[in-house]
This record gives sequence, C-alpha cells and structure tokens, in this order.
Amino acid sequence: MPSTALREITLEQYRRFYAEEIRTVANIDSQTLVDAFASVPRELFLGTPPWSFHSGPSLLKPIYRTTMDVRDIYHDVYVALRASQFLNNGQPQQAKLSISISMTSFIPRVLRNAQPSTEEVS
Repeated sequence: MPSTALREITLEQYRRFYAEEIRTVANIDSQTLVDAFASVPRELFLGTPPWSFHSGPSLLKPIYRTTMDVRDIYHDVYVALRASQFLNNGQPQQAKLSISISMTSFIPRVLRNAQPSTEEVS
C-alpha cells in the first residue's frame, strides 16, 4: 500500500507518472504511445483483483506480491494472468525492446530474401 502522501494522488496522476516512467526506461519517442499508457486503464486487461505482480529479475522463478490496490500495478512490473504458465501482462518497457529486436532481425531477412520483380507492371 502506498504511503499516506501517495494516497492523495489521483489514479489519473498515477497513470501519467507510469506513462512517463515507461517513456524513460523504454526510451519511447512517441508522445501518442506515452499518452496511451497514461489514458488506457491497465487494470482492464488484468482480470479482477487481487493481482499478483513482480518486477523480476527472474521469469523462471518469479516472486510475486499480491495486491488489491490498483495503484500498485502502475509501475514497470509483470502482472500475472496465469502465473503457473508464466503468462503475464508483461513489463511495458520490454514490449518496445521485443519489437525492436524482432524488427532488427526481421527487416534484414526480408531485404536479403527480396528478389527484384521481372514482371512488367501494366
């Protein structure tokens, strides 16, 4: 549970801080994406509380904390959807990293395998 001073912060303010935290740790350049993190309620994608969450470092042996307080999930943490199957909502900063890695390996493959067309365009 957040300290007394933090309990006075609105949920919208928590979401905005969360979005700015993700911007910083994931090096996000898109203001639209940051605004989406700030405005889309994460809890809508997590099922009903209580929520189990962890921040790593291990995905294979995570140590979960359980919370009923929605403010606890507005951090860069994994939130379990099915902990026994390692299915989670993910750490938002990891999403950009995964996309970057995928695109970095995917684009050179596409370019390497691209063949110039010999067909005429009519």
